[in-house]
Amino acid sequence: MKKDVVEKAIRHEHYKDALFEKKQFWHEMNMLCSEGHEIYGLRVNKVSLSPFDTKCWIAEDGGQTLAYRHKAIGH
Repeated sequence: MKKDVVEKAIRHEHYKDALFEKKQFWHEMNMLCSEGHEIYGLRVNKVSLSPFDTKCWIAEDGGQTLAYRHKAIGH
């Protein structure tokens, strides 16, 4: 997410809701892009906060995390 979206739109309550209530948040942001020396504006709607971590294994208690392929996970 762009810095201005994080600073202006996302609040502490959003973080708590994502973590404890398992809510996923989406926010819109404006971007400037260029392609072939042509500049254009783009409005993008992206996931800003999510309780799901695709890079770690999360235990059922929701507190402990381990890297995938960790020996304690039991493949």
